[in-house]
Amino acid sequence: MSGNHNCVEPTIGHLNCTLEEVEEVFLPEAVIVFSLCPLTVTLNASVILVIWKDPYKELRGTAVNYFILNLAVCDLLIGFPGELLFGLIYWFPDNHMLRAVYSINQVAFLASIFTILGLAIERLIVITFPLIRVKLATCNRYLCFVAIWSFALILALPVSIKQRDFLFLKAYATSLYDFIGIPITLVVFSCYTRIYILVKRQLYRSVATSGERLLEGQSLTEKSPLIQKIKTKERNVAFTAFILVLLFMACWCPMIVVVNIDAWCSTCLCKSNLSRQCVVCLMFLHPLLNPIAYSLRTARFRKAFKRVIRKSTF
Repeated sequence: MSGNHNCVEPTIGHLNCTLEEVEEVFLPEAVIVFSLCPLTVTLNASVILVIWKDPYKELRGTAVNYFILNLAVCDLLIGFPGELLFGLIYWFPDNHMLRAVYSINQVAFLASIFTILGLAIERLIVITFPLIRVKLATCNRYLCFVAIWSFALILALPVSIKQRDFLFLKAYATSLYDFIGIPITLVVFSCYTRIYILVKRQLYRSVATSGERLLEGQSLTEKSPLIQKIKTKERNVAFTAFILVLLFMACWCPMIVVVNIDAWCSTCLCKSNLSRQCVVCLMFLHPLLNPIAYSLRTARFRKAFKRVIRKSTF
C-alpha cells in the first residue's frame, strides 16, 4: 500500500483499478489519522461515559442527549478500529484489512452524518413545537436510531460487495456525496438558520412582554440589563449554530467537491495528490471535533464530566 500504483486504461474505456489502488494510504495522512485515533477515542468515550453515569441526573431522558450519545458511538467506532487500522495500513499493508476498514468507516460515517441530521431536525421541532418534547424523547427515539443504523448499513452494503469494481465504486461514491451529502448539508444549514431566527424572535417577544410590565416612568434602553441579557443569549445561539454548521461544512464540503472533480477525471482517484490527502484528514478530524462541539463545550456536560473524573480518580 505504501508504494505507487498505476492504473491502466484499456481501449474499451474501463479502468483496471481495484480498491487497494483507489484507497492507497500515504505517509502524511497515515501519521495524521493515526495521531487522531487516541484523541477521538478518548473524547467520544468520555461523552458516552458521562451520559451513562449522569451524576447529576440531568443528561438522560431528553432526545437531544440520546442523539449526542448515538453520535459519540458512531465517532468512537471511527476512532477505533477505523482510524487506528487506517493509519497502520501504511506500515502493515493488508488488502483484507483495508476492505474491512473501508466498510466499517462507510457505515460509521454514514450513521454519524444521519445522526447530525436527526439532531438538527429534532432541535428545530422542539423549538418550533415545545409541547411535543416528551413525545420525541420517549416514543420515537429508538425508531430513529434503528432507522439511522439501518440506512447506514444498507447504503454501505453495495460498497462492501462491489469492492473490486472500480467503475462502480467511483460512480457510487459520487452518487452518495451528491444525493446524500449535499442535501444533508443544506438541511443542516437550513435547520440551524431557522433555529437562530426562531430563538431570536422568542427572545425579543419576551422583551416586549417585559416592557409592558414595567412601571410608569421606566423604559427598555439598549443598556438595560434585560436587553443586555437578551443580546448575550442571542449571541450564544448564533455562535453555537455557526460552529455546528461551519464544522460540518468544513469537514465534508471539500470531500464533496473533490469527489465530483474526480468524477470527470478518469485517473484522478488513482493518483497520489495533496488535495485527496487533505480531504481524507478533514473527514477523520470530524469525529474528534463532534464531542467538543455538541457536548463538552456546554456547561452541563463539563460539570458532569468533572464529577465523573473526580469520582474515578479518588
